[in-house]
Amino acid sequence: MDKIFVSSFIASKPLELALKILSSILFLVLSFVLFYFHEPWRDELQAFSLVRNSHSISELYQMVRYEGHPLGWYILQKGVYFFNPNFITIRFVHWSLAAIGVIILIWKAPFPIIYRILIPFGYFFTYEYSAIARNYGIALPFYMLLCILFSRKKYLLFGFITAIAMQFSLYSFIISFSVSIFYFFHYKQQKNIAWYAGILFTLIGIFLFTLSVNTPDDIGTSPGWNLNPDRYTAAFSVIANAFFTVFKFDIHFWNNSFFQTFLNYDFTQAVQFVLSIFILGWMIKTLSKNKISLYIFITGTAIMMFFMAAKYHGSVRHHGHLYILFLMTLWIGNTIQSNVLQPFSFSKKTKSFILFFPEKYGSKFFILVLVLQIVGSLQATYFEIKYPFSDSQQVAEFLQKNYPNNLVISCSDGPGTAVSITMAKQFFYPNSFSWRENLCFNNKRGDIGYSTLIAQCERFFLDHPNGVLLISKSTSTLDFIDKIPYKKIKDFQPAIREDESYILFKK
Repeated sequence: MDKIFVSSFIASKPLELALKILSSILFLVLSFVLFYFHEPWRDELQAFSLVRNSHSISELYQMVRYEGHPLGWYILQKGVYFFNPNFITIRFVHWSLAAIGVIILIWKAPFPIIYRILIPFGYFFTYEYSAIARNYGIALPFYMLLCILFSRKKYLLFGFITAIAMQFSLYSFIISFSVSIFYFFHYKQQKNIAWYAGILFTLIGIFLFTLSVNTPDDIGTSPGWNLNPDRYTAAFSVIANAFFTVFKFDIHFWNNSFFQTFLNYDFTQAVQFVLSIFILGWMIKTLSKNKISLYIFITGTAIMMFFMAAKYHGSVRHHGHLYILFLMTLWIGNTIQSNVLQPFSFSKKTKSFILFFPEKYGSKFFILVLVLQIVGSLQATYFEIKYPFSDSQQVAEFLQKNYPNNLVISCSDGPGTAVSITMAKQFFYPNSFSWRENLCFNNKRGDIGYSTLIAQCERFFLDHPNGVLLISKSTSTLDFIDKIPYKKIKDFQPAIREDESYILFKK
């Protein structure tokens, strides 16, 4: 069977073995360095706080319902927490799982060796899904297993792995769901009891996912479905973000596209939209050699982009799943041929309109994508080592050393909870009028202006004269930070996560 991608670089068996060993070692070293230097931010700490403050799986389920994520990552953390209640251990487990997924790719992916030694050093594998301990990177080994199993009649095992992979995030659910549909279609002529059992496992996975993301009525984030056509244009443009991971070259690079450095917002959107059309044409052209991989890609991409448009646009960490899905469909397309829906074919007009990308440039464009992924990885490495990702750990250490018994009021529960969770201490948040350690994404949260903040602070200091005010240096507070009528006791250095740079005040 012809490979979807070929390469002019052909390595001998000993050289290929040496390159795989060297790539594996270099990836482990580089990703661990980034893991070591990375300071967790609020979203990483939020999940840990829910695990730490829940006393049963039932209680954890009730708390997680406001998060919009399935239970898999939280249950994994709960298991690790039982043996070692330290967040660094959970982060290490996360890094280990992500690294296992990448090592499987290096050694097992049916790509030319040049691609296998470039892909691991891209932005998503080295940094976003390895160093940052969210619920996205832990799915990587399960994605790779699904790709390996796709060419094998291991129906029961495939269904079991699919059910597990569905429980980490909405995006892992969409990817696993899309792959499983066509896996079972592919083997429908050879079905047996194990085939039906594999489907049953998949259905159980769908049921568990649906049950765990059933959000409460009072949720405050993305409560409804938005059908505004403009949002669909914006959602389509994320394809460019997923493949061209080049960022602003400054401390706040994270989630800030390179295009925004030179272009105004409207023109940036237009450029990204055109680039996304170009990239989509290249992907369809590449995958059209194998219909089953094309169908998986179209299905998964369409569902993800609909969700981004109608519910939550997301950031680069969400958009990266389009890139992951593309790599998986390349893998599957290089290992199997299928008769699924083969009667369907592109018409000549469709081919000329959609499949416009010159085939001879396909592999060269893929190299360009991989190089740009590596550029994003290098940017992340530079800024992660040079600056703190979040100041929350420094602030927590300063407060514990100098003001261990002082109560804290924070201007906002968004960035403030990164500090309160690190300290395992409740702060008072005027925007939700509550004492909390972690966030609760209900509809009681809101934004407050300068006058309301100062009024709340005055009441707080009246009851707690030794209290401390924590201000996040974000775009919403920069206009009034200099007007705050209290004594500044510490101004912390800028952080990569802009709103997790802080200033402390006392009455």
